[in-house]
Amino acid sequence: MSKSPMTTTQLGYVAKLCEQHSVDKDRADALFKSGLLSDLLAVENPAGIDREAFQKLLTAKPKRRRIPKGLVDSELLEPVTTVSVGRIEAFSAREMMSEGTRYGVKIYKTWDNFKKHFLNLNRTGKNELEVPAQKLRVHKLRKNSKDGPIFAELGGETVVETNLATMYELMKKQGIGQGNGPLLVDGKANIFYIKDDNGILLAVCCLWIANYGWYVGADAISRPDDWDAGDQVFSR
Repeated sequence: MSKSPMTTTQLGYVAKLCEQHSVDKDRADALFKSGLLSDLLAVENPAGIDREAFQKLLTAKPKRRRIPKGLVDSELLEPVTTVSVGRIEAFSAREMMSEGTRYGVKIYKTWDNFKKHFLNLNRTGKNELEVPAQKLRVHKLRKNSKDGPIFAELGGETVVETNLATMYELMKKQGIGQGNGPLLVDGKANIFYIKDDNGILLAVCCLWIANYGWYVGADAISRPDDWDAGDQVFSR
């Protein structure tokens, strides 16, 4: 049995409602594109719609996301999470972060500047002893940025500085690109600010390249290039 089409009177009632609520062309377009009107028209039993509950749903304010204490939420930085790393008794960059697979961490490539500052420095590489437990803040860049604006929003160079051993401890948990950890494994950079043994603060990054392994680099914080939107920044 075919259904009867809407009558002229019913169509006129719809037009009257639109006039009553001042629905102009732009508002009508937005309503059509939202899909809400389509969803209502598709309801099999309109008589069963709870109008009061529907009105509450439409006027409800979205719940604000709870941001962990100490994280920044701004045009530049999107708060992600915090992650705790335990105390590390001793760490040798040359032993643990040279190219190859060690301690379950597959490092495919270390860039020259990383080798210069952390692997070949003073012929022994960077060694860290009694690295304290740290709680790191994790933020994602909402837009491209140099290091300076990132420092400014996170509280300055002293606050953002962490340790190579701490970064490596996180890499160990995702040594072959596992996705169940705080580090990005989609080709985006994980950025840490770490000093070499000469006290030079550098932007150290690790990024996982599928089918290859971890790439590790180090750049001067005065470098002219931007970090990309979607890269992740770790800081204290």
